[in-house]
Amino acid sequence: MNKQKKDLFLIDLEDLICGVDFDVVTDTPYDEDSVVHFFEFENHEMDSELAVILGLGVVRNLHTEDDYYIYNASNDQADNFGFMNEFTRISVYYQITHPHYDDKKLEEFVIGTERGRKFLEKLQTVESDMPFLRLKEIFDRKRGNVVFFNRN
Repeated sequence: MNKQKKDLFLIDLEDLICGVDFDVVTDTPYDEDSVVHFFEFENHEMDSELAVILGLGVVRNLHTEDDYYIYNASNDQADNFGFMNEFTRISVYYQITHPHYDDKKLEEFVIGTERGRKFLEKLQTVESDMPFLRLKEIFDRKRGNVVFFNRN
């Protein structure tokens, strides 16, 4: 069972205006008709490079200093798997930036199957092994910390 992500929130964009409430800080597309929410990570140092590789973008809150959010910069809405694509991007980003978190389903899918690895590659906007290798390193490290108990 996964631990809850208590520091990840959705921000509805219904009443927010680009240029007034926030600015895009990454060189990623922002389509106001298709982006309906941002993801906020509390107590988090943004990894813009990882976000861009995964097809995500970063915006800066213009009302609060050092307040950044992530959005799905890829046009997944036209795809039947749009939600799954966005969910996987955010899951990979979260796991890499929160290595203490343990997303077993992500590990089983992306690390455990060739199909999962190819899916991750398809989601990326930049050809890079970095997300896969960082995930593998995180999950391998967790496996290395197994403690066996004596059953006597």
